[in-house]
Amino acid sequence: MLLSAFVLSLPWEAWLLGRQLVMDSHAVAAREVLWLPAAAAFIHALLVVIAFEVVALAAQDRRWLGRATWALVMLFVAAMLVVTLIAESMATLLLERWEHAWALPTLASPGASVASLLQAVAVPLLLVAGAEWLPRVRGRRLMDRG
Repeated sequence: MLLSAFVLSLPWEAWLLGRQLVMDSHAVAAREVLWLPAAAAFIHALLVVIAFEVVALAAQDRRWLGRATWALVMLFVAAMLVVTLIAESMATLLLERWEHAWALPTLASPGASVASLLQAVAVPLLLVAGAEWLPRVRGRRLMDRG
């Protein structure tokens, strides 16, 4: 789960943070353009794991993703939105670890960016879709061999 979420989050973070770093400063070190998106994708992947575990507790099954119902999928997305709002609020408002670029639309009160909230919806849905699609593809390959 962690690796899948990281792989799905990395292009998003690389595009978003890479643009933000280049727009905010002309004196950004190349390692920051590479390292910061990877760190952000890893943190996002950890948030996905937390949301996944919340759903696993509710479903009383750690293998819920393979047989997800719409209710579990919506709970996964909702848990991811809540976890993202909490993490972004803490980072931007309470701890003041970062601030969003001036061109990035944000929600005033929680301090979360619209892009982060879209990512919080997209990544869980892509993980669920992958969990549904991948076994079918593997099954076809096995049937083609036999």
